[in-house]
Amino acid sequence: MEPPERSLPRSRRDVEPAQGGPSPGNETTGHLHAPHDVGGGVIDRFAATWDDPTRRAKLLRNFWLISTAFTLFGFAVLFYLVLFPR
Repeated sequence: MEPPERSLPRSRRDVEPAQGGPSPGNETTGHLHAPHDVGGGVIDRFAATWDDPTRRAKLLRNFWLISTAFTLFGFAVLFYLVLFPR
């Protein structure tokens, strides 16, 4: 009895071939070489968000909330360490 055919690719290499492959004798032979493609749209998405005033305000508010939360947490830890010494 033969195993059923797989409908999904077995590895990432079956889906995305290497970009520009390694040179002969290179120790990275067989690895995926696509570091330029990883995260390529992040700056474009950020620029698009920054150009829209409403989305820029939301982004800045979220940055402010996160930084405020870290600051308050830090002060809480400091007060805890001062008020409850070991």
